[in-house]
Amino acid sequence: AILMAELIQQGGTEEELDEYWRTLNSELNRQKNLINELLMAGRLESGNMKLESTSIDLMPTLIESVNAVTAIANKRNISIVLNSEFRYLQVLGDTGGLQQVFINLINNAVKFSPERSMVEVTVTTNDQSAQISISDHGLGIPPESIPHLFERFYRAQNVTVAEVSGSGIGLYIVKSILDGLNGSIHVESRIHQGTTFFVGLPLVK
Repeated sequence: AILMAELIQQGGTEEELDEYWRTLNSELNRQKNLINELLMAGRLESGNMKLESTSIDLMPTLIESVNAVTAIANKRNISIVLNSEFRYLQVLGDTGGLQQVFINLINNAVKFSPERSMVEVTVTTNDQSAQISISDHGLGIPPESIPHLFERFYRAQNVTVAEVSGSGIGLYIVKSILDGLNGSIHVESRIHQGTTFFVGLPLVK
C-alpha cells in the first residue's frame, strides 16, 4: 500500500495511475479484512463476542450468505447453487455468527474454484441435526493439511504455491463460532477435484 501511494505521488500516465489506484484499493481492502478477522478472533478468544444460541430459521441466514458472495462469484462466472427441500428449518444458532460461518465457507469455495464452475450449498437433516455442505471443484486440500485446517494462521502448502490470497484465520474463526454454538464442522477433499465442508447444527425439537 505504501509503495502504491508513493507511485501515485510520483505521477504517471492515466493508464498507470488507474492501475496504481486499483492495486492500492485492493490492498487496502485486504488489510481491512485481515484487521476485522483479527479483531473477531480476539473477541472470540476473550469471551467478549457473545453468541446466543436460540431457535432460528436457518434458510434466510443461508440465503443471505449466498447473496453476499454472489457478486464476487459472478466476476469469475462461478454459480452458487442452494439445494434444499426445506422452506423453513428451525435450528439452534446465532444469526450473526452463522452468517459469518457461511459467508466465510462459501467465499472460500468460490476463491478456490476454477472459472465457470459451480459451488453447491446443500441442506439435509438427520434425527439430531441439520447438515449443511459447501462443495467446490477446486484445488483440493492435501491429506496432511486437513488436521491443521482450523488452526490459527494455518495455510495449506498448495494454497500458498498457487498464490491464493488469505490470512489463514478464517477457518479458525468458523470453528470457534461453531464450537460456541454446539455445532460441528469437518471436511472431505481430493486434490484437483474439490473440497466439501460439512457443518452440523442442532435441530429444534
